[in-house]
Amino acid sequence: MLSVLIRYALDAFYVLFFFTIMSGLAYVAHFFVELATRNKLDSYVILILRMLEYFLVTIDGFGVAIAGIFLTWRFIVELIRADANAA
Repeated sequence: MLSVLIRYALDAFYVLFFFTIMSGLAYVAHFFVELATRNKLDSYVILILRMLEYFLVTIDGFGVAIAGIFLTWRFIVELIRADANAA
């Protein structure tokens, strides 16, 4: 049972680390959009940067939700399985 807890705590840490990096990339993309807007760059450049920003935020949001649901489901199943094997 303890090994199940440790394994899924590490899985959660890896997922948290990955999506922290994704959120950082989305923030950097937002910074570049604001910088390009302030410097009045070409509207196509701003459009592409804004699309990249929205794409990264969307991927990050969906990824966090899906990973959270999946890891919770796997954790519960493994706890039930570990409890059944211990009995």
